[in-house]
Amino acid sequence: MSLSRESIVGAAKLRIVPVAVPEWGGNVNLREMTAGQRDQFDALQLATDEATRFQDIRARLLVNSICDDAGNLLFTCFDVSTVSGFPAGVVNRLWEECLELNGMKPGAAEKN
Repeated sequence: MSLSRESIVGAAKLRIVPVAVPEWGGNVNLREMTAGQRDQFDALQLATDEATRFQDIRARLLVNSICDDAGNLLFTCFDVSTVSGFPAGVVNRLWEECLELNGMKPGAAEKN
């Protein structure tokens, strides 16, 4: 059965995954990025020079993923330096979850 435009639009909901962060006393919701957000994230990686390509990469991904229960992002591009200042262990754990959620880990695309 072929899907209609309306069926596709109705089913194309972004996943939200709660991640326990005991260091902060609760959960952090991570939202799957939209295709446009992913394109912007990737384009920034390509447009940035070699010396700064990976600067704040984890924070930039988290800014595009940390959300409230309704899926509204909690941070903006102006908060990258704030998120970059969070503890590395927590950020790395959230980063790993974001990579998995967005099919960015090697082999993740085959699972999704």
